[in-house]
Amino acid sequence: MGEIEETRSKELALLYGLEPKEADILHMASPMHDIGKVGIPDAILNAPRKLTKEEFEVMKTHAQLGFDMLKHSNKPILKAAMTDVFDALGSERVYKKAWELEKILELFKEQSGKHFDPQLVQLFLHNLDTFTAIRDKFKDLP
Repeated sequence: MGEIEETRSKELALLYGLEPKEADILHMASPMHDIGKVGIPDAILNAPRKLTKEEFEVMKTHAQLGFDMLKHSNKPILKAAMTDVFDALGSERVYKKAWELEKILELFKEQSGKHFDPQLVQLFLHNLDTFTAIRDKFKDLP
């Protein structure tokens, strides 16, 4: 899913008003959004079934692990790395089904100003066609 995340991140960064150089940094950093998964045991990460409640709790720690790994870096590319919620929720994993688009949008609206920057949520929603087109372009990639 790396290329799709990189493309969406760059597009949103440009819509937000970042300079192309800053958007390129975000584009290059996007593949690191799941770097915290290196701290998740392979038995959980690669389980060919739905995770147990306990395993899922461990899996959810990957975002914090990634943040902890990257937070002290002075490198702009590492400071820009973050989880791509839209792709994470909309993608099927061995441990979860993909969310429907309507459910994802409902979450974004509900969490605007809480977990998500309201300006970014509005930009995303107003340009949803662009982001779904990117998803559709890359949906058959492994």
